[in-house]
Amino acid sequence: MHDLNANKANLLTENQSLREIVHAQKIMIGKMELELSSKNITINYLTQEVTKIMKGDRVPTANDMLMQM
Repeated sequence: MHDLNANKANLLTENQSLREIVHAQKIMIGKMELELSSKNITINYLTQEVTKIMKGDRVPTANDMLMQM
Protein backbone atom coordinates (compact mmCIF):
# COMPACT_ATOMS: atom_id res chain seq x y z
CA MET A 1 0.00 0.00 0.00
CA HIS A 2 2.91 2.30 0.78
CA ASP A 3 4.25 1.85 -2.78
CA LEU A 4 0.89 2.82 -4.23
CA ASN A 5 0.84 6.07 -2.25
CA ALA A 6 4.45 6.79 -3.20
CA ASN A 7 3.70 6.29 -6.90
CA LYS A 8 0.34 8.05 -6.84
CA ALA A 9 1.69 11.27 -8.37
CA ASN A 10 3.50 9.31 -11.08
CA LEU A 11 0.39 7.29 -11.86
CA LEU A 12 -1.75 10.42 -12.11
CA THR A 13 0.78 12.10 -14.39
CA GLU A 14 1.00 9.01 -16.59
CA ASN A 15 -2.79 8.72 -16.69
CA GLN A 16 -3.15 12.35 -17.81
CA SER A 17 -0.48 11.87 -20.46
CA LEU A 18 -2.23 8.77 -21.79
CA ARG A 19 -5.57 10.57 -21.88
CA GLU A 20 -3.99 13.35 -23.97
CA ILE A 21 -2.50 10.81 -26.34
CA VAL A 22 -5.86 9.05 -26.76
CA HIS A 23 -7.57 12.40 -27.41
CA ALA A 24 -4.98 13.35 -30.06
CA GLN A 25 -5.34 9.94 -31.71
CA LYS A 26 -9.13 10.25 -31.81
CA ILE A 27 -8.75 13.59 -33.61
CA MET A 28 -6.27 12.06 -36.07
CA ILE A 29 -8.59 9.12 -36.73
CA GLY A 30 -11.50 11.49 -37.35
CA LYS A 31 -9.48 13.49 -39.87
CA MET A 32 -8.32 10.33 -41.60
CA GLU A 33 -11.89 9.02 -41.80
CA LEU A 34 -12.98 12.27 -43.47
CA GLU A 35 -10.09 12.06 -45.91
CA LEU A 36 -10.89 8.42 -46.67
CA SER A 37 -14.55 9.25 -47.24
CA SER A 38 -13.62 12.04 -49.63
CA LYS A 39 -11.29 9.77 -51.56
CA ASN A 40 -13.93 7.05 -51.76
CA ILE A 41 -16.40 9.56 -53.23
CA THR A 42 -13.79 10.62 -55.81
CA ILE A 43 -13.02 6.99 -56.71
CA ASN A 44 -16.72 6.19 -57.12
CA TYR A 45 -17.26 9.24 -59.33
CA LEU A 46 -14.24 8.49 -61.51
CA THR A 47 -15.27 4.84 -61.79
CA GLN A 48 -18.69 5.91 -63.02
CA GLU A 49 -17.13 8.28 -65.55
CA VAL A 50 -14.77 5.60 -66.87
CA THR A 51 -17.67 3.15 -67.10
CA LYS A 52 -19.70 5.68 -69.11
CA ILE A 53 -16.78 6.26 -71.47
CA MET A 54 -16.18 2.53 -71.92
CA LYS A 55 -19.89 1.93 -72.65
CA GLY A 56 -19.99 4.83 -75.08
CA ASP A 57 -22.60 6.70 -73.05
CA ARG A 58 -20.45 9.80 -73.06
CA VAL A 59 -18.12 11.38 -75.56
CA PRO A 60 -14.58 11.55 -74.16
CA THR A 61 -13.27 15.04 -73.47
CA ALA A 62 -9.75 16.25 -74.20
CA ASN A 63 -8.96 15.70 -70.53
CA ASP A 64 -10.13 12.08 -70.81
CA MET A 65 -7.83 11.56 -73.77
CA LEU A 66 -4.90 13.07 -71.90
CA MET A 67 -5.55 10.72 -69.00
CA GLN A 68 -5.18 7.74 -71.36
CA MET A 69 -1.61 8.71 -72.24
